[in-house]
Amino acid sequence: MELWAGLMEQTVCSACGRQMTLKDLENNSFSEVDGKMYCPQCFLKIGHPRKMRCPNCGRETTALLRNGVYTCIYCGEKIGGRQESGVIASARPSAGRDSTVRRPAAAAPRPLRPQKDRKVQVLAVALSGFAAASLILAALLVRAHFSRDAEPSQPAAHGEEQKQPVRPEPKSKDAEALQRVQNWVKENPEKIEQGIKLYNQTIQDMTDPVFKARTRIAVIALQTKLEQADRVKQGKLEQLTRELEEAREQIQNLKTRLEKASRAPAPKEAQPPAPRTTETAPKTTPAEKRAREAAAAFQDALGKAQKQQALKQYGQAMKTMQAFADNYQHTEYGGKAEDKCKTISRHAYGQFGTLRKRADVLVEQGDYTGARQLYASALGFGVPDITGLVEQCLAEIRRLEENQVGATAKEPTPPAVKRQIEALSSEDKSERAEAARRLGDLGDPAAVLPLIEALKDEDSWNVRACAAKSLGKLGEISAVPALIDALGDKSDGVAFDAHNALKAITGEQFSRAQRAKWLAWYKENKVGAQRPAPKPVQQKGSSAFTSTVIERRYDPDTVSFVVPEGKTLAAGTNVKLLRDGDHICNVLIQQVAGAQAFGELSGLQHGAEVAPGDKITVQPPE
Repeated sequence: MELWAGLMEQTVCSACGRQMTLKDLENNSFSEVDGKMYCPQCFLKIGHPRKMRCPNCGRETTALLRNGVYTCIYCGEKIGGRQESGVIASARPSAGRDSTVRRPAAAAPRPLRPQKDRKVQVLAVALSGFAAASLILAALLVRAHFSRDAEPSQPAAHGEEQKQPVRPEPKSKDAEALQRVQNWVKENPEKIEQGIKLYNQTIQDMTDPVFKARTRIAVIALQTKLEQADRVKQGKLEQLTRELEEAREQIQNLKTRLEKASRAPAPKEAQPPAPRTTETAPKTTPAEKRAREAAAAFQDALGKAQKQQALKQYGQAMKTMQAFADNYQHTEYGGKAEDKCKTISRHAYGQFGTLRKRADVLVEQGDYTGARQLYASALGFGVPDITGLVEQCLAEIRRLEENQVGATAKEPTPPAVKRQIEALSSEDKSERAEAARRLGDLGDPAAVLPLIEALKDEDSWNVRACAAKSLGKLGEISAVPALIDALGDKSDGVAFDAHNALKAITGEQFSRAQRAKWLAWYKENKVGAQRPAPKPVQQKGSSAFTSTVIERRYDPDTVSFVVPEGKTLAAGTNVKLLRDGDHICNVLIQQVAGAQAFGELSGLQHGAEVAPGDKITVQPPE
């Protein structure tokens, strides 16, 4: 490659026109075969280097064949030579090149023998052709030798290739086993799962991997077929399910239409429709019509009775079901109506029994007003037998009240009550109001008449309001007329307190404008009007007392209430608060200041509440 360094300054390929420089030589872009250089683009021979001495400059150089002649690379003069195929045209070196560049001394040039080289080339080409022919001949001989062992076959027709005979391969045990299973599967196409099991058993006994692979392919094919069959079955099942649902809906629609048709009134002039088919529709018997009518009427009566029962109008509900039973007594639904009537009656008696137990507890505690309110709610049931029982219970309560009046009339008035009654005559308005309030907290029936007089105090509306509140706390029926008159007081506060007192005594919820109803209630219940309050708080042997809630706080949960005169509570005492005999909560007394006790509330019962102004019973521990 070093010989070409001076030849490649300006060389152009005659075939592709590429210009080669020294960079191509440095990058080894040329192809060199047998000392000859070829173009890197078109692979044609560039030239044949020769060592020659220039006759012009006398320098020994490597000449380049240009335009058919060898040319000196120093002076550019022709040296001699002949044209060869594949050589390229080269441009003359540039004029600025230094032609006096010193070169190292070279050996003496060899004489040129172009004719001898030409003969060598021809001889080489001939030898190459001979070698190729020898190879072709050897290949033909080998093919002919191997074709002799083949069996003679019939000559093929014109344009057809001769077919070689196929030798049958000997069958192995794996092949025979596979063939047996395939034959069984063909004979039993519906037994797919058994076929899969047979294939799997056959695979375990096989040794040839080829037949194992074929067997696995057969198993996969059967599994695919089985999955397809399952999908087809599932699709048919879903279709049948949809058809069944549609049939059910059609049946339900037909039933609904039939019921509506049975309930609808018959037309006045019913004309028989023209028969569409030869078959006649089955006629409905009178018994069937009666049964359909009874079913529809039973549903209506049952709904009405259930609404009345929810409002605790048991008598009306029983009448509704009994009327239906009388109208349809010879039908199936008539018996059902009678059973429902008995069920309502049992429920009403159960409710009355619960109310009676609660009323008995109140009577034992001396709260006749609360017991009377419970029995009044039982009168709203509307059941005749229960109404008779309620009247008997009310008569018993009146008898107890009369006996209690006679017993308490002989008892002397406590000194504390006397002092408060005397304070009602004070000239100071605030003292009169405080005395009226304290009499209600003491709970002595001897204060009823003085409070009725205080209810007429014209100088102070506060005195009248306190008197109305105290009368409501005492719960005496004899105070009802005076409270009814106070409903028309010129002060709205007095009228409001009088109205609340009436509701507390009677248990009714009449409005302030319904004075006639209040008077009617008093006329019905005025027997035993001298009803005393519960036992006086000063009575020996009784530690419980009646009080009023003053204040209720929630953070923390505390309550304060009134402590009447004659009663003492110590800090740290855990008392119970009762309302209508029912336990509400517990209070741990923290402080007692004068007539007021303050404590922490705990154990509040579900649904119970303690609010300012509530009348409660305080029960200290025994």
